[in-house]
Amino acid sequence: MGSLIGSILCLYLITLLVSMVLAFFRFIADVKKWHDKEEKVHITPSQFEADIYEVVEISDRKEGEGVNDNDTEC
Repeated sequence: MGSLIGSILCLYLITLLVSMVLAFFRFIADVKKWHDKEEKVHITPSQFEADIYEVVEISDRKEGEGVNDNDTEC
């Protein structure tokens, strides 16, 4: 009786392993089927956005930034 239960458990484990492997391959096939490949998208700003960035850059700059008239060479 013990060998019968042992062989039933072994058969059950083998069927679980086989179905696990088959389920993995099925999952891979579904992912390939439904997953779109990513493509690079180049986004160009509209004229309105370009004008806003230009205004922000101008307002961030200080007058005479980076230039010091008092510097003299030694």
